[in-house]
Amino acid sequence: MNSLVSRPAFLFAAAVGFSIIAFDVHNSSSPHFLPQYIDQPAHAWVKANLPAPIKKLVADKLISDLFITGGIGGWVVAGAAGIGKSGWVGIRRLAIVLFMYIYGGGSISHGDPFVVDQLKTQFQRLRPSNIHNTYAFPSGHTTADVFIMGILLFVLLPPLALNSDHTRNSKVQSVVQNAALPLWVFSAVTTATGRVLGDAHWVSDTMAGACLGAALVSVTTFLCNRLAADVKQ
Repeated sequence: MNSLVSRPAFLFAAAVGFSIIAFDVHNSSSPHFLPQYIDQPAHAWVKANLPAPIKKLVADKLISDLFITGGIGGWVVAGAAGIGKSGWVGIRRLAIVLFMYIYGGGSISHGDPFVVDQLKTQFQRLRPSNIHNTYAFPSGHTTADVFIMGILLFVLLPPLALNSDHTRNSKVQSVVQNAALPLWVFSAVTTATGRVLGDAHWVSDTMAGACLGAALVSVTTFLCNRLAADVKQ
């Protein structure tokens, strides 16, 4: 799965997905399928059926932050283990990951990272409610979840499946490979659901955030794979 995510075709697919969503939502000549048939009905249901405490405490906080917080915890453990196992290579790998986190895909306490912030400023889409005072498109939470969990599953954990002689531990590798994609998708859907149920985002915001996060994972995975290839040479 690591090699698939790092391929240009995967990055291209994520970029195309983001572009299609952005066009449908923001372009005046688009059919506005997502806003009309997905966003508005979902918002209307949340507004009619969920009380404010549920939206704020359960959806906007607990569900939205669950995998982001867990993923960061996984980063700490896997990053430390990677440095202990690979030394300088592990440090360089972690440096690439942290740069991409701060620049594009991270969850920043005082606001969105640069890439997400610039996109929100460019599109200036209002949120479905006034629960937050920033723009909505794309969802920073969903971007962060897809990025953080993707990096954990496809960048930080795979090197730990290597034995000391750089051969692969088939048992560990099998567990990581079989669980990676379902867990990645599940985390993204969970976070996106929390953002929509919390009335903090339109559904299309979260879809765009997922595409952006996937693109950032692809770039980061490619860079880390190049680092590993250079070290082998």
